[in-house]
Amino acid sequence: MNLTNWQLFFLCLLIVACERSLPFPEAVPPVLVANAIFSTDSIWHVQLTQSAPLEAEINFPSINKGQIIIKDITEGTAIELIPQSNGIYISDTQSPEANHSYQLIAMAEGYPTIQATDQMPTPFKATVNSFETSTYQQRNNYLFDITIEDANNKTNFYLIAITYEFDLGSQYIVEPAGHFSFDPNSDNEQVVPNHSSLKQSYLPDYNFNGQNYTTQVGTTSPSLEQIDSATKVLARIHIKSISAAGYQYELSVERFENIADDLFTDPIGVFSNIENGLGIFAGYTLQEIIIPIK
Repeated sequence: MNLTNWQLFFLCLLIVACERSLPFPEAVPPVLVANAIFSTDSIWHVQLTQSAPLEAEINFPSINKGQIIIKDITEGTAIELIPQSNGIYISDTQSPEANHSYQLIAMAEGYPTIQATDQMPTPFKATVNSFETSTYQQRNNYLFDITIEDANNKTNFYLIAITYEFDLGSQYIVEPAGHFSFDPNSDNEQVVPNHSSLKQSYLPDYNFNGQNYTTQVGTTSPSLEQIDSATKVLARIHIKSISAAGYQYELSVERFENIADDLFTDPIGVFSNIENGLGIFAGYTLQEIIIPIK
């Protein structure tokens, strides 16, 4: 076959490829989307919206004329949430209680009723033993040694997030840290292999259930370059014990955010535990520790 014939052959392949249609899925009716990550520190707060197709502009219309009921399965009671604006529904004064199981039921005209069940985790204790400066990937950071007193009841899941506060005299900077960990029990590498700037550290208790366990969390921040100019620096450490559903949701959201701009990675979905709809209904308990760095 001479050069001209080869060119005609590839031209035909190009034409066929350009004319082949892509197998987009058929449109499906919208469903309700409920989002509530709840704790004992606040009243009930649920956002109710409508799902939208992927090819549409990212916009989830609020559902303001729905009905949301929260059932306390442990106590056998129920409350109806009060609608606000922007699809927000809140309780009057009622807050979730530790170790209670709850069910969410959400209804709106024209949509299938959705529901989800989750449990508030057991309260826990944590302490920061020490911290030290370090350099990782040519960036200044701090390493925090944190001991968690793990409850011996079932598998527990921890999220550790650190925010820096810098008092520079003329301005006060509050900056969430980028997180990393070399703890072999950490799930950070499930998000991205090069986990140097995660929004939090992920730690299940598979290998230390019911024991006191010390982990090390590294944190980076661009403002650490200005620490010599600061009159005061604080590290605000939030440690959450979150339900299994909440943990999977948080992992999946950060995975999604890390590959959103990668054209060569297969798309992943965000975890949902809502039956007949989408969203997340998950409980957590929180301990906050404030450490003066300077």
